[in-house]
Amino acid sequence: MKKLAVGVASVAVFLAACGGGTDPAVEEAAAAELQAAQEEAASLTSELEKRQSELDQTAAELAESSGEVKTLTETVASVESDLATAERERDDAIAERDAATAEAVALRQQYDPEIRASLQAEVDAEISRATADAVENYDDPITVDFDSSWEPIISEQELLDFVTAAAAPERSKGADEREAERLSSYETINVDQVIKNPDAYSGTGVLMWARIVQYDAATGVCSFQANFLGYQGGRFDYDERGQFGYGEDALAQSLNLVCPDLDGIDQDDTIKVWATGGGSFSYSTRNGGTNTIPLFSIEKVELISKG
Repeated sequence: MKKLAVGVASVAVFLAACGGGTDPAVEEAAAAELQAAQEEAASLTSELEKRQSELDQTAAELAESSGEVKTLTETVASVESDLATAERERDDAIAERDAATAEAVALRQQYDPEIRASLQAEVDAEISRATADAVENYDDPITVDFDSSWEPIISEQELLDFVTAAAAPERSKGADEREAERLSSYETINVDQVIKNPDAYSGTGVLMWARIVQYDAATGVCSFQANFLGYQGGRFDYDERGQFGYGEDALAQSLNLVCPDLDGIDQDDTIKVWATGGGSFSYSTRNGGTNTIPLFSIEKVELISKG
C-alpha cells in the first residue's frame, strides 16, 4: 500500500512537471503523500540500520561466545587429560604399594617362626582333610583347597603330591581287601545287651557265632532264625534267638530269593556271621502268641560246621 502511494505521488509530480494542467489540490495532495512516503522511508531506513547494527552486535557476541566455548572445551579436555594421568599415577602407586606389602608379608611368612608355624598347621590340616577325602572317595580325582598364603612353605603342586602319596596305600586297595578291612572293624556281640535292648544296636556292625534253629519255608530262602553267641566254641544251650536276613525289612527278607552266601547252609549248621543290627523283629508263635527277638542284616556268612 505504501509503495502504491509513493507511485501515485510520483505520477502526480511527473504530470505537473510536464504541464499537464493538473488540479492544484491534487498536486498538493500528491506532494503531501510524497512527503509522508519519504518520511516513512527514512524511518524504515533508520529502523533497518538499527536492526542491522543489532544483528552485527549479536553476530559479534556469538563469535565471542563461540570463542569462549572453544576455550572452555579445550580447558575441559586438558583437565580430563590431567585427571586421567593422575588416576594412572595413583593406580601405579597403589600397585607398587600392594607389591611392597605382599613382599613384606611374604618375607615375614618365610622368616618369622611363629607365622611359619601357623601356616604349617593350616597346611597340615588341609593335608589331613584332603587325604581323608581322597581315601573315602577313592574312585574320584584327588583335589586340594590351596590357600595362596601358604606359598612361602609349599606350592599347590607340592601339596597335591603330599596328599596323593598319603592316600596312595588306601586308594590302591582292591574291593576284596576293602571289604575284609570293613568287616574286621565289626566287634563281637554282647549277647546280654542285645537281648535287653536290640534297638541300641540298630545300624551297628557286629560279629557273632550262631546255630541255625529254623530255616524252612516259613522263614524263606534268604532268612532264618538262629541262636547266637559272642564267641566261638560256646554251647547254644540257651534260646538267645535272633532273626537273620538281608536288609532291614522282615518281609523283604522272606521274599528275597537271591542270597548266594547261604548256598550250602542249612538248619542246624553252625556259622560265623558278620551283620548289622536292625532293631527288633516280632513274629507270631504257633500257640497264638507273639515273640520279639533281635533282627540282624547279614553282611557275610562263613560255615563253621554242618549240623
